[in-house]
Amino acid sequence: MEMKGNGPLSGAMVLLVGALAYSSPSWSQELSKEATADLLAQAKQMVIKGDMQDAYDALSPHELELAGDVDYDYLLGTAAVDTGHADLAIFALERAIEQQPSFAGARVELARAYFEIGDNEKARYHFEYLLGQNPPPAVQNVITSYLRSIDR
Repeated sequence: MEMKGNGPLSGAMVLLVGALAYSSPSWSQELSKEATADLLAQAKQMVIKGDMQDAYDALSPHELELAGDVDYDYLLGTAAVDTGHADLAIFALERAIEQQPSFAGARVELARAYFEIGDNEKARYHFEYLLGQNPPPAVQNVITSYLRSIDR
């Protein structure tokens, strides 16, 4: 097949269209239920180990497909907060608590994300909500520490 163009831009366009036609970016490949379960299990282990960047890198390419899955949103949000993407974490964690308002872990991470971006009013709201849920003493201490920082 012969390609005729009207200058250098048309050649670049041909290359771009060809690259797009033959590429297979991860966002265009739908994950099976098994693959999704495997991804979430691996990401959970990464988060438990503290490998937040690896978890974020593994999860973030799948946001268009998996957003709205509470486990996915929680893991992505947690990893995002700890890798300097607090602004992105907020979206994922808001989705998680929208699905499960009593999901304390997601709400703690959401409060931390708001704290990280400097939205102390929203951070305080979520931290105080959590204190009202009578969390374990260790969690109460962490929340109290954040609230003291907000007050300063």
